[in-house]
Amino acid sequence: MFEPFGKTVISRLVLATAALTMSGAAFAQALPAAPRAGAPIQAAPVAASPYPTGHEAQLSVTYVSAGANLTYNAPASFFMQGAQAEVHVHIKNGLGLAGSFSGTSSGNSGQGIPVNLLVFAGGPRFTLPRFGKKHPVTFFGQGFIGGVHGFSGLYPEASGSSSSATAHAFQTGAGIDAACTRRISIRVLQVDWLRTGLPNATNNTQNTLRFGIGVVFHDKAR
Repeated sequence: MFEPFGKTVISRLVLATAALTMSGAAFAQALPAAPRAGAPIQAAPVAASPYPTGHEAQLSVTYVSAGANLTYNAPASFFMQGAQAEVHVHIKNGLGLAGSFSGTSSGNSGQGIPVNLLVFAGGPRFTLPRFGKKHPVTFFGQGFIGGVHGFSGLYPEASGSSSSATAHAFQTGAGIDAACTRRISIRVLQVDWLRTGLPNATNNTQNTLRFGIGVVFHDKAR
């Protein structure tokens, strides 16, 4: 038995309308909700930088042991020990500026002659991206220029000898830091080559190899 043509068309229009309505509702639910008027826009999360953040400042204090030959008619080498303090400010992408002040001494550099040195220098430092999660490790390299002051020793010149002298200094080296807490790191090792120009009655040039270990304090949590 056939239905009248009018009723069949109306039934089909009703079914099509219902199907379109349900499809539109499902599509609307799949779209992200539009922000309300006046609501703050949420920024996309930014990945953490492997470099220090902002202008981070650091202060390191290290114990220093050195092998040197600084005085006239001294043995080929002798040992010195002392301490070093460095201040470092990160600028951008691992590049920063650092300053160093150290004091080392030896009671006998040869023939009972003591040596006492103060070195002050500064220059650029480059820090590699830190790696590791629980205790991140950081490598850095640096090059400084400055001065050295020797006192309570013997520094011979053509005009005579003096117990003190001041000259230029050049220092370059590298180090490894391992994070201990969010604001404190351990300076696992720092190796520096120090070249000074104190009078020694020959070429007025000295080379010193220094090793240091210590602690680093950060002004920002890492």
